[in-house]
Amino acid sequence: SIEIQFKGSILDAAAGLDLRYRVHPSGSLTVDLHYRARKTLPMLMRVGTAWQLPLDFQNVRWYGPGPDPSYTDRNWQPVGIYQKTILENWVDYSKPQENGNKVEVRWIEITDAQGTGLRFTSKQGLSANALPFSACEMSGHAYSWQLPEPTAVHLNIDHAQMGVGGDNSWGDIALPEYQLREKTYRYQYTVTPIE
Repeated sequence: SIEIQFKGSILDAAAGLDLRYRVHPSGSLTVDLHYRARKTLPMLMRVGTAWQLPLDFQNVRWYGPGPDPSYTDRNWQPVGIYQKTILENWVDYSKPQENGNKVEVRWIEITDAQGTGLRFTSKQGLSANALPFSACEMSGHAYSWQLPEPTAVHLNIDHAQMGVGGDNSWGDIALPEYQLREKTYRYQYTVTPIE
């Protein structure tokens, strides 16, 4: 195998990040992320990695809670194997925003019409999300019809994501047990090609 490592400081040196990619002879890839922050930094909204995949990868299949979206503080869906297209995974809220998340995912697959694609697995469980629009594309638009034509699939493979909150009719942030207040996070997942 071969390993590629990125190590350095981020957020004006207020945090450190070690990101390692190990490519195995089988073609699989292990991703290892280690994040450390100073105590003065505010809590995070999510800890993870973002992937941009070809638009041909239109099918998402996962083993975990579903078929509807789930979050750490909105996790009452039954566990099973579910499948949707990327557009079926999109939740059309009145204002475009991140949506369609899945927590406690054992594995998630993104494939094209022929079944070729990638499988993401983790022993720790993942928070995952696949959408036709990036967070940057969604911001600044008041309505979904204003969004550009999709050009890629945007996949988040996260260790954790803060809860949705809104327990008082959408004014409050998530309860303390669903917040990401730790200053050190480490997680690992494997990406396996599907032929």
